[in-house]
Amino acid sequence: MRKIQFFAGLLLMTGFALNVNSTEIKDKDGFSFTIPDGWVQIPQKVIDQVLTQYRKMSPQFKTLKYDYAFQRANQKGWFVYPYIVVQIRKTGKIPEKYLNNFRKVEKDIQKGADKAQKGMQNKVSGTMKNTVYDKMNSILWSEIDANVKGVGKIKGLTAMKLTKFGTIQFVISASGKDYPKCEKEFRRMVWKMKVDPKIEYKP
Repeated sequence: MRKIQFFAGLLLMTGFALNVNSTEIKDKDGFSFTIPDGWVQIPQKVIDQVLTQYRKMSPQFKTLKYDYAFQRANQKGWFVYPYIVVQIRKTGKIPEKYLNNFRKVEKDIQKGADKAQKGMQNKVSGTMKNTVYDKMNSILWSEIDANVKGVGKIKGLTAMKLTKFGTIQFVISASGKDYPKCEKEFRRMVWKMKVDPKIEYKP
């Protein structure tokens, strides 16, 4: 197993990812999205192994769950930067009035990040910034600046697609040099995702 890398609740696992074209992911909860060319899906078995390690590390990760994860193809390992994780959160509909208060939203997101960092035993530190609510597409965007022990500076972007049942949260993390291109691919993927009218967010 290669050196462990921490960020967004993930670890580096051994393996080898092959090159593929764009793939559409269809979820039973009523949404779909297409991962960018040159990206591959990380096996659920690997995700489960990662989450098991985190739950052993801290009780703070007891309920942590990732529904999907992706990374660039042709990497000698899993969860090698850059990578994307997706989490379906059925926490109930978020009031639009709350979303319009950017300062409070960003503060609450940072609290969650601080809690996760504490569980990671100071192996990662990060700051959420530039939180924006895209009302037209029902997406809450937040940028991330982080320092990962043994890795260095990492940039990230989180996109919370609002739904009737809660959110579909996408997070990408990448090195500074890879981030600009990855950010464009990531935003395009989230913007173009399809959501069944039955679960669409309605203020």
